[in-house]
Amino acid sequence: QTVNSCQPLPPVRKAGTEIRIGIGRVSSEIFLTSDEDFALFADGDSSDIGGKGNEFTRETVVTLRASFETPEPRITLSGNGQETQAGAFLIRSRNAGRLRILPSKENGKNLVFRGSLQIRPEKGKTHQGLFVVNTLDLNEYLAGVLSREIPPTFLPEAQKIMVLAARTFALRNRGRHGKEGFDLCATVHCQVYGGVESETDISRGSVDQCPSEALFFGNALANIKYHSTCGGITEEASRVWSGASSLPYLRSVSDQSVPFQGDLSTVEAIKAFLANGDPAFCKESSRFRWTETYTVEQLTSAFSLSLPVLLKSEANLGTLQSLKVLTRSPGGRVQALEIKGTAGTYVVEKDAVRWLLSGGRLGTGGLRSTLFYIEEHMESDCLKGVTFHGAGWGHGVGVCQFGTNGMAKAGFSHKDIISHYCPGVEVKELQVLTSSSSERGGSP
Repeated sequence: QTVNSCQPLPPVRKAGTEIRIGIGRVSSEIFLTSDEDFALFADGDSSDIGGKGNEFTRETVVTLRASFETPEPRITLSGNGQETQAGAFLIRSRNAGRLRILPSKENGKNLVFRGSLQIRPEKGKTHQGLFVVNTLDLNEYLAGVLSREIPPTFLPEAQKIMVLAARTFALRNRGRHGKEGFDLCATVHCQVYGGVESETDISRGSVDQCPSEALFFGNALANIKYHSTCGGITEEASRVWSGASSLPYLRSVSDQSVPFQGDLSTVEAIKAFLANGDPAFCKESSRFRWTETYTVEQLTSAFSLSLPVLLKSEANLGTLQSLKVLTRSPGGRVQALEIKGTAGTYVVEKDAVRWLLSGGRLGTGGLRSTLFYIEEHMESDCLKGVTFHGAGWGHGVGVCQFGTNGMAKAGFSHKDIISHYCPGVEVKELQVLTSSSSERGGSP
């Protein structure tokens, strides 16, 4: 089998340091090729990268198939009429070409990567298959992150901020998945990464504009956090994640051109705030203001799944009877939500509230933020449904992505914008600082 050749990969100014990204479990069988000659090394041994090994010419398609019939899972490599077995394979292109995983029955996506790929068998509780790790230069990785995190229509100053934030996050959190054999995952748990297919001229150009800068607080890499849309006000980290340190640059700040000075800890204040959002820098976001309505049956089903996960214990709710916000932060976000059912009453706190509608796990199906108030729909003194009236999307800590674009449109520089959202954080060149500057204290 062959595939059509592609144009050469546009270059990205390299950082000189590599990062390992866990792409995830793809399928039990992978069809792989490259637009340049490539080699596969058994068990990940690439020490003799110039040697023969399992060599394949460009556009040749090889098959990697997982087998879990033995105590130690194996991979069978088929290509050029030959078969080789190993516990894992490392794949590299000889001339910095694309490595392409072709669509299959189990995986309908066309996955394209720079750098090298490690492919290993992995057996989980419910699924098994081939797990892919992509190792590549840090700046090449960032080029595949940028367009997955912000729209390409954002102004250059906002694009630059996202590059700086993503690079800082990657360096500071490198190794958080070390026990799993990679540095960062490719999902919202770390940073969304889509490989070459998510690169654009804008993402590559934005990385090239600041190839060696990051965000620092003093001489330490800042514990930078970012989210899509704050809704008009960001939140202090310690009010979002239990156990998070109160870092001076992760505090609540107004996102309005005329800074908001009030207290949003009451429902009356929240209602008034949500009704008057015109001055906010992030107002162009489609999630700036939102409403979501659910029936009692929908909420009962969702909460029955999520409560045991979030509370880490058995939870018998019965049928939902009421929802009540017990406390809010001065920035308006829910700190404690009481969920009362016919069989039990439970309290969920802080950012965990967002995951009540997504099985208790991080994902796209949860509430958009915790900056909301509740409208209950009653019939004959019985709860029939609930409407959440809310603002923003994400945890609300640190940099507001849509806010950065609003501030860029207002004429602020990327350094001014960073100082607004994260007071005291500065842009610095990486090469003038030692590796010991990446202190890790206080990570939420």
